Amino acid sequence: MRLSVSLGLWQDRPPEEALDTARAAEAAGYRELWIGEMATWDVFALGWGGCA
Repeated sequence: MRLSVSLGLWQDRPPEEALDTARAAEAAGYRELWIGEMATWDVFALGWGGCA
């Protein structure tokens, strides 16, 4: 069994918090991060922020 991390979609939270969660998941050894799309930032915008 392989566990993954899924980011929540909270409109009142800054996107930087999602990046912090992604970094923490990577540091903890998670190999997958699931990012949904809804009424907030989307996968591509969030991913681009991680490249900065």
